[in-house]
Amino acid sequence: MQSRPLIYAGLLFAAALWCALIIAAPVLAAWGVPAAADIYRFFRPVCHQDAARSFFLTGHPFAVCIRCTAVYAGFFAALIAAPFVPPVRPRSTLPFWLIGVSPMLIDVAADLTGLHEAGVLTRTFTGALFGLTAGFVLLPDAMNAIAGLFTPRIHEPRSTHE
Repeated sequence: MQSRPLIYAGLLFAAALWCALIIAAPVLAAWGVPAAADIYRFFRPVCHQDAARSFFLTGHPFAVCIRCTAVYAGFFAALIAAPFVPPVRPRSTLPFWLIGVSPMLIDVAADLTGLHEAGVLTRTFTGALFGLTAGFVLLPDAMNAIAGLFTPRIHEPRSTHE
């Protein structure tokens, strides 16, 4: 299908823009650009934005926390690497999901129960692993779903005996 490279480029662009906005928010805030507040507000529904759990740039926190930053960066990295890696087959996605999400769930649970305090390294590692996994697992289905939106459908002729 000729539209697949275009679909891939669109998804890659969207992921790049998403990650760029995360980093643009603190830069724009430092420059006093009012749009920075809009970027922070845009990301509020997907992240708690706790400054104590965020990377900082120019004295301002990223638009999302460390773990979310790592998830999105990992997802973007998976999209970049996808053309060089065989696609994940539907029958094999469960082990990939378990590998990707288990360390993050364990880290969050251990932090919430007081067994250990999640730090920058564990948040970054577990978030990036989950993002990479999600990117590799979801990309084939996303490509197929988007391609399906542009595939002409053949309609059955209507019966004249109605």
